[in-house]
Amino acid sequence: IPTSSSLDRMGDDGAVISGDGRMLAAAAIGHDTAAFNDVGCVYVWEWDDINFEYALKQQLLPRADQVAKASYQFGYTPPSLSDNGTTLVVSAPYDDTTSVNAGALYVWRLNSSNLYYQHQLLTSPDSQSGTQIGVGGTRVSGDGRWIAGGTHTYDTYGRSDVG
Repeated sequence: IPTSSSLDRMGDDGAVISGDGRMLAAAAIGHDTAAFNDVGCVYVWEWDDINFEYALKQQLLPRADQVAKASYQFGYTPPSLSDNGTTLVVSAPYDDTTSVNAGALYVWRLNSSNLYYQHQLLTSPDSQSGTQIGVGGTRVSGDGRWIAGGTHTYDTYGRSDVG
């Protein structure tokens, strides 16, 4: 188990496992960094065929230049893994990249060293404040080619919070 406190809230909303059972991921939205409280992080474990257990593989954090406030809550909803675990999607509904609390989805991919790297940052196409993309969950298809992020605060057609 990673070094954390009960305030990290690791796995509060559950964990996710890849379709092949090799990767396991859980968010800790209360994880603090040196700069801010409740930035959040995601822990990833990989199945160890020799010891027949999951071993901590990596701790994923948003890049420091992408976090400009406390209560960022990276990993607000359980992350999503592709079937083979090569693509991982993490929500950050309080991301301010495009506008205040518009939210973002972080797409992580495994590299040739078998470590996750931040491949892409997906934001709401209309940059609407308060959209909080990812607050309603994230999903990645089995092959890792399709990604969806839910929101329940999107405003459209003159109506508020239609999602």
